Amino acid sequence: LGWDFYEKSLDQLMRDSLMMELRSDVPNGVFLSSGLDSGAIAYYASQVSSQKVKTFTVDFRGGSRAEASYSEREGAREIARVCGTEHEEIVLQPKAEELILKTADYFDEPFADTSAIPTFLLCQAAKRKITVALSGEGGDELFGGYPTYLATHWAERYRGIPAFARSLISSAVGALPVSWGRISWDYKLKQFVYGAQFAAPRSHYAWKEIFSEDDKDNLYSADFQNQRKGHDGFESFQHIFNKIGEGAELEKLLFSDQQTYLLDQFLVKSDRMSMAHALEVRVPILDHRIVELASQMPAKHKVCGFETKVALRKLMKGKLPDSIIKGQKKGFSPPIPAWIAGELKNFVLQTLSPERIQKTGYLNSSAVKNLLDEHFARKRDNHRRIWCVLNFVLWHERWG
Repeated sequence: LGWDFYEKSLDQLMRDSLMMELRSDVPNGVFLSSGLDSGAIAYYASQVSSQKVKTFTVDFRGGSRAEASYSEREGAREIARVCGTEHEEIVLQPKAEELILKTADYFDEPFADTSAIPTFLLCQAAKRKITVALSGEGGDELFGGYPTYLATHWAERYRGIPAFARSLISSAVGALPVSWGRISWDYKLKQFVYGAQFAAPRSHYAWKEIFSEDDKDNLYSADFQNQRKGHDGFESFQHIFNKIGEGAELEKLLFSDQQTYLLDQFLVKSDRMSMAHALEVRVPILDHRIVELASQMPAKHKVCGFETKVALRKLMKGKLPDSIIKGQKKGFSPPIPAWIAGELKNFVLQTLSPERIQKTGYLNSSAVKNLLDEHFARKRDNHRRIWCVLNFVLWHERWG
């Protein structure tokens, strides 16, 4: 089957899905970022809705260039303009201590996705005007939107380089200055070199993990290490990966992310943060017919060369601005690296004090202090690790 078949099918299914999801006796709208997935939802919603579609986005405004890199404002405005939506921006300021405590409480489990913060505010603001919101969740896991899918392809070639050359590259990449910008090049390169030492699917897992097994050996207390008995977190991921049996590697990775990353992180985040405000969130891209069509598409319509999410980019060409079609995956997180070292520093230091760390019984306070020292000195961007520990401590004190 050629691309024409998939394009016509996907176009019709997107229209059908949006018509169905927009059925409601209460006001509805769309969560809009500067990304392709939510842009596609806004476009098709505006095509099939009899009323002007409401769109909402979160804007992260900070003084530094790194903080400004997290802003979704311009891209979201452009999509809203093209689609003719009634657009609203919610500005997120870094005075977030109370908000962090609230979100940790609502999850009632250790949950360390930083995008929970803007999602909470987005739902809070949207609820004032709508009762049902549409989200673009699922597009990356169905159509290959993460750069890790590209990395899997190029890592195989990288491992073919002589060992001495890889060692030189690794040293050079490790020496790059730390940037706190949004998914900066130094972060991408360092993650790639680290994960590329493994073959897939371990490399795919390594690019997503927050703490490596070596990190955990240092982070965990001696008592917990004994209870852990050498458990490797990769085992759960590999079990799901192996469930498929024979099949294209990309399809197996997509399936694994659908069963883990999407199911256990993104959908949980959307569900908890929306229910905290009695707001219903619907996910049109996860219509079972779209999921089935995506699973039938050849890999070349998902990831090809240096391009991700090929099918959606082709589908939306001419419908959304080229800047959105050609845009890179950004994610939906606030400028946490700068906040941890700035406005939130005292809050982080108080929460992760040696006394509170030791009370958990699971963590090594000196290892946590080292994470903080490295981050504050800008020797390493530890914001994901620090955020993970912070939320674990808050959860343990409230529910543990």
